[in-house]
Amino acid sequence: ESLYTNIKTTEGCAAIKTYLNNYTALNHNQINILIETLEMVLTTNVFRTKNNKIYIQIDGTAMGTNLAPIYATIFVAIREYNLTQTNNRYKSLLILFKRYLDDIFGVWRGTKEILIEFLNELQLILNINITYEINNNEIIMLDTVIYKGPALTYNRLDVKTYTKPLNLHQY
Repeated sequence: ESLYTNIKTTEGCAAIKTYLNNYTALNHNQINILIETLEMVLTTNVFRTKNNKIYIQIDGTAMGTNLAPIYATIFVAIREYNLTQTNNRYKSLLILFKRYLDDIFGVWRGTKEILIEFLNELQLILNINITYEINNNEIIMLDTVIYKGPALTYNRLDVKTYTKPLNLHQY
C-alpha cells in the first residue's frame, strides 16, 4: 500500500509541526506560515486523467511531487519514534532499526510473536498496511541481500547485490 497517498493531511501536518517545534530554531510565526503553506500545497493538488476528467486530491500526498519524500519521511519518523525509541518493551528487543522512506530493515532479538505484535503496532500508528518478510538467515532490502555469512563470526552481516528477476538490464 502506498505510503504517500495514505498520509492523512491533518496527521501529516501535525507531524511536521512537531518536527519543526522540536528540531528547528524556527519561531512560532515561522512554523505557522510553513504549516499553512504545507496545507495549501497538500489540499490543492489538481490533476487531469487521460480521459480529461479533472480531480482534486483532498487527502494524502500526490505521488511524484518534490514534497512527498521529505513529508513522508518526517511523518513516519515522528510516528515511529515513540514505538522504537521510548517503548521499553520493544526498544530492548530491537538491535537495529533502519528505514529508507517506507522500506524498513531491522534486527530483532525477541520472539517472532512479539515481533509480529510490534509490526502490527507500527502498522496502526502509520495507518497503512505493512507487508513484511521475516527470515532468520537472509533478507532482500533495496537491491541487496543481507545475510548471515562468514562475517557473522565478527558479529556482522554480509551483503551482496540483488537483481530483481524482471530486471531487463536495459541501460
